[in-house]
Amino acid sequence: MSMDMGNFGMWMSKLGELGEIGKLGELNTKLSEIIQSKPIQPSQPNTSNQTGQTGQTEQTEQSNQSNQSNQSNQSGQTNASNQIEELKNILNVVKNLNLPNHQKIAIESSILCAMDVIGEKITYTEMTYSKLQNIVNRDLGIKAVCFDKNYRTTDIKTLEKMLTSTLDYKIKYVNDLFDCDNFAKYVSSTMALEFGINTVGEAVGMIFIFKDGVFSGMGLHAFNAVVTADRCVLYEPQLNKFIEGHTLKVNDVTVVYIPFSAVFG
Repeated sequence: MSMDMGNFGMWMSKLGELGEIGKLGELNTKLSEIIQSKPIQPSQPNTSNQTGQTGQTEQTEQSNQSNQSNQSNQSGQTNASNQIEELKNILNVVKNLNLPNHQKIAIESSILCAMDVIGEKITYTEMTYSKLQNIVNRDLGIKAVCFDKNYRTTDIKTLEKMLTSTLDYKIKYVNDLFDCDNFAKYVSSTMALEFGINTVGEAVGMIFIFKDGVFSGMGLHAFNAVVTADRCVLYEPQLNKFIEGHTLKVNDVTVVYIPFSAVFG
């Protein structure tokens, strides 16, 4: 399945209320055309044998199938290249629109991520809430609270690209107003809104901080629990880093994460 880019059209439509309606309408139309023009996947060769075929006929058919597959590959690559060029054009127009800065940056970030992954074949994995809960309990030893019946995720490398995209514009920490819990909520909501991935949960727990191996502090903290097709890993949105084995090391500081619970909406 190719990446679902329908949310970009929704962005454009919503922003039409803020002004520049004509330009946004034109962009929305162009964006819809790109979304509907998905990369062509190579056709699968027909391996069924038909009685009475001669060896020469089989060789001829195999040659034709090979040519068709090559042409399909080339067509898919050309189509993906055209999509990327169209997105570049849209990105240039967005940069010149008179929009609130935070919304302009959000659109730019989404388009840049789409340009990065478009043309690749992204495999989405569907799972029920019970399967997600089992994965979280197995890997983190905690209970996952699920507000949805069904969930969608993808592989860890693609999730990393998507997560990086949500934080491209360098959100700044503001004490009490936009701190750890806000980071976790924002990343979880943005992944669902922009990419249709609802397996990035909001986790709460304790962190223990060590500097040069010496304990230096502890406290309640919010971060993310990310479920892939077969495992659950912790993620620190303030640093844009996955946490392997509950431990994150940055220079001479080591942080140990102990999650208590995770909410998936």
